[in-house]
Amino acid sequence: MSRIIVKNIPNGFDEAKIRNHFSTCGIITDVQLKYTPEGKFRNFGFIGYESEEQAAKAITHFNNSFIRTSKISVAPCVALSESKTLKVWSKYAQKKEETAKPAKEQEDTAGTKEKAKAPTAKDVLGQYQNDPKFQEFLSAHKRAGKAVWDNQFQQAAEQAEEKPANSDSAVDVEPSKEVSAQEEGEKKSPKKPMISLFVAKVHNIPLSTKRQDLIRFFKTAKPYSVRIPPKQSGFAYVGFKTESELNKALLMNKSFLGGKQVKIFDFTARSANHAAQAKTDPKQGKQAKWERQKANASSETICESGKLFFRNLAYSVQESDIRTLFEKYGPVAEVDVPIDSNTRKLKGFGTVTFMIPEHAVTAYNELNGTFLQGRMFHILPAKVPSDETINGAGEDDSTDYKKKKEQTKKKTAQSSHNWNTLFMGENAVAEAVAKKYGTTKEQILISSEGETSAAVRLALGETELVLEMESFLKEHGISLDAFNANETKRSNTVILAKNLPPGCTAADLRKLFTPFGLVGRVVLPPSAVTAVIEFLDPSEARKAFKSLAYSMFKSLPLFLEWAPTGTFTSGPSIPPETDENSKPDATSSQTAGKTAEETAVDDSEPEDGTTLFIKNLSFNTNEDAIRERFRCVGAIHMVQVVRSMDLSGTGRNESRGYGFIQFKRRQAADYALKNLQSVQIDGRTVELARSDRTLRTAQEGAERKKSKALKQTGCKILVRNIPFQASAKEVRDLFKPFGDIKSLRLPKKMAASADDTHRGFCFVEYVEESDAKRAFDTLGRSTHLYGRRLVLEWAAPDSDVEELRKRTAQQFNNSSEGASGGKRTASGKGVLKTEEFVSSSYKNSGENDDDDDDGYDE
Repeated sequence: MSRIIVKNIPNGFDEAKIRNHFSTCGIITDVQLKYTPEGKFRNFGFIGYESEEQAAKAITHFNNSFIRTSKISVAPCVALSESKTLKVWSKYAQKKEETAKPAKEQEDTAGTKEKAKAPTAKDVLGQYQNDPKFQEFLSAHKRAGKAVWDNQFQQAAEQAEEKPANSDSAVDVEPSKEVSAQEEGEKKSPKKPMISLFVAKVHNIPLSTKRQDLIRFFKTAKPYSVRIPPKQSGFAYVGFKTESELNKALLMNKSFLGGKQVKIFDFTARSANHAAQAKTDPKQGKQAKWERQKANASSETICESGKLFFRNLAYSVQESDIRTLFEKYGPVAEVDVPIDSNTRKLKGFGTVTFMIPEHAVTAYNELNGTFLQGRMFHILPAKVPSDETINGAGEDDSTDYKKKKEQTKKKTAQSSHNWNTLFMGENAVAEAVAKKYGTTKEQILISSEGETSAAVRLALGETELVLEMESFLKEHGISLDAFNANETKRSNTVILAKNLPPGCTAADLRKLFTPFGLVGRVVLPPSAVTAVIEFLDPSEARKAFKSLAYSMFKSLPLFLEWAPTGTFTSGPSIPPETDENSKPDATSSQTAGKTAEETAVDDSEPEDGTTLFIKNLSFNTNEDAIRERFRCVGAIHMVQVVRSMDLSGTGRNESRGYGFIQFKRRQAADYALKNLQSVQIDGRTVELARSDRTLRTAQEGAERKKSKALKQTGCKILVRNIPFQASAKEVRDLFKPFGDIKSLRLPKKMAASADDTHRGFCFVEYVEESDAKRAFDTLGRSTHLYGRRLVLEWAAPDSDVEELRKRTAQQFNNSSEGASGGKRTASGKGVLKTEEFVSSSYKNSGENDDDDDDGYDE
């Protein structure tokens, strides 16, 4: 536990002194001293530390120590969920142990207590009141000066005795008065009947407001009662006898009281509900606030949304800490921890949304009432707006469709299945290309007979813009490898803004995103079609994403996407003051250029025979030390120190005293083998020998399958996902600018059809391998034809439809033989079925599906 309880604190020791005294053991996040309702210090309190280690250190250090002359005791604090098992001894405790006993046991216990009840002093005096010896004893022990008052009482008693003798009427009157006086003394006066009032709640009243100030303020409405909560400020309750008086008070809404504009609401219904609950369940008012909240929270409410609301966070808590805490119970879709825009600190609350609602129920049951960095962690079911609220109930149904569609897009904007990082809208591409070549948009989109179609022009223009954008992003410290990865995590602070209108500048984007939080870097390529915006806080980035996704920016809808993690090669930084065009200064440009040069990596494959075996290494030598020693020889591809498997569970793999180094060039390996024999590394002389081992980096090992698939096998390219409306001429015009095409085959469907459409894939074969590689590298990035992204793969030199059918048929027959144990011939009807299977598989893999791959589902 990161929270401790300190007992026997001396009086006069306030919160500041407690914080100063206990801060020697760590960072204190919370201090709470306990007082009675009357304000009396109860001599104990709670202290929260940032970590459990600091709390344990404080317990060891301060337990049984002294503050002034008081010996204090320090112990771990018990969570609220575990407090039910503890016995409560304090008279200030709100919960009594008797509530846990059965009714019959309580009656027996009450009867036993009445029988064994000891007589009080009043009972004893009543027994000896008429005893003369006892009266003599009292008179003998009275202090001096009291006899005068006793004589007065005695004379008054004698006069009272003489009155009945002199007046007969007094006999009937005086005893009745005595009896009534006794009854009034013995019986309590009856309570006043409850009056149902019409209650108004007043917000935003000054802190110095008194009860008389509110009575004078509502003088025309004739208030019957006024209540200002003692421990809370800023609001009050005013009761009225009639509804008309309440309506007069409500008309005073937004009036000024003490220089502040107050707000007045009708609180009658809620007040009646509270009174009814208190009447039906009087024990509920005595429960602690967290117990009432836990009783009202049902698992059904959480299961409907899978969203939880948490509060009472320390300022030192980060969003990553919250995500790590909740991910123990299941995958988390979103964590939102807002910060204050002025102080840049946490507001102390947030929400978390689980992918599976059942995980949210588990997290609520196990984490509510626990401690997080020394503070009580309170969790409640989050309130989710209803569909009517989201869709705007009360509006005309005829105009709802467009709004509902926009809201549906906003809901799915953060879904990764809609994302295509390098996607560009056709309109934006046409505008950018027209601006670059000094022509008009109409000339690009309108083509006459015999010319290249508009779809091909847009596809080639998009490809050119993507290449320019990639080179620009790389120059400005953005890693392109993060965009090329197939499966990667998304950043929670960096946003990609796509489909930008023509003429958009970085200053316009900064002006658009700044109202949602502090913006870091804004990178806008010359084409001004896609930009990268960096926020410094995740909660502000999410707020901007939800508000601006699919919104109209100038004349076009704004498409937003979360950038991959590792988009920027350097960490976030507060942006300097920029001019209208947001151009960086010369110093920052030079620094960025140096960084790009220093981080440049030779991606070429190492030559054969470039691996050396290193022997007699020190057990403390790592890969960096070897790389530093041999870096003067030439470019190094990989360094590896062979380590033993960790069987002890300590997480440390010990070096085995040898390793390998692989250079990029054979010449560098020969030079090191000849001139660096017996070189010293970490004080030990090592020996070098040539090795045939091939080393792979971790990234190469993870992408080995992908690299093998992208390896060039010849001059033939397989192009998938071709739109049905594209013709063979358009496909040829798309690939013709990269070199001479030897052949282009666009297979048609086997069954005869009226439209005679193709099957959605083709083979393009170039004359030169260099032309094929240039076309593959250029068009394989993000080229869209008629709104569909083309997928390129290297095909074998002999790959054709018939060849692919034969190879697939052979694989199919081999699998059938292994399953049946017998030998089957690939002839007759079996071959026909096999070819049909191959045709269907090609159809499923090559032909188009229903979903457009265009960045967003339109």
